[in-house]
Amino acid sequence: MNKKVFFGLLVIVMMLAVATAGCTSNTNSSSGGASPSASAAPQNITGYATYTNATAGVRIQYPPGWNVTAGGSNTTIVKFSTLDGVVNAQLTSINESSSKMSLDDFKNMTVSGLVNNTSSGLNYTLVSIEKTTLAGMPAYNLTLTATPSGVTIKQMLMMTEKDYQVYTLTYSTTPALFPDYQNDFSNMTNSFAITS
Repeated sequence: MNKKVFFGLLVIVMMLAVATAGCTSNTNSSSGGASPSASAAPQNITGYATYTNATAGVRIQYPPGWNVTAGGSNTTIVKFSTLDGVVNAQLTSINESSSKMSLDDFKNMTVSGLVNNTSSGLNYTLVSIEKTTLAGMPAYNLTLTATPSGVTIKQMLMMTEKDYQVYTLTYSTTPALFPDYQNDFSNMTNSFAITS
C-alpha cells in the first residue's frame, strides 16, 4: 500500500474512532462552554495560506503548497497534507450538546477509545497528555503512536471545546518526519480560530 493512501486511511480510522466514541457517551458533566483565554488568542502566521469555513465557524492557516480537502465525513471539516501525502493534518468538529460532555470527559473518552481499541489493529500507545490552549480556549494536547501493519506512525491530537462543540486538530506522520513538520503544525494550531 503506498504511503499516501496508508496515512490517509490511518487518519480517517483514528477520527472515526474518536467520533464513534463520542456518539456512545452519556456523561452529564456541566463544565461545557469554557471561557476564552486572552493570552492565547489566534495568531496570523506570515506566509501561510488561510482556510475559512463559515458554516463550521472556523479559520486556520496552513503551509503554502499543501493539499487542502474540505469535508469528507460528518465530523471532518478539512484535511491538509504535504504533496507526497506522508504528512497529514485534519480538523474535525463533534457536537456533544446532547450529552453535555466536558472537554475533560471527551479527552478521557478519546484516550480510552484509542488505547483500548484493539479491534482496529492500530495498537495506539499514549506518549503524553498536556494541558494547553487552542483558539484561546482550554485544550489538551495528546501525543500517540500507532503501529498498523508494522509501520509506526506518530500523532499529535489537540482538542478544545466551546459550547459543547469539540474541535480536534490531528497531525500524523512517521516518527522520523514528525520533528521536521512539528513547527508547521504548531503554526497551524496557533492560527486556529473559532469564528462563531
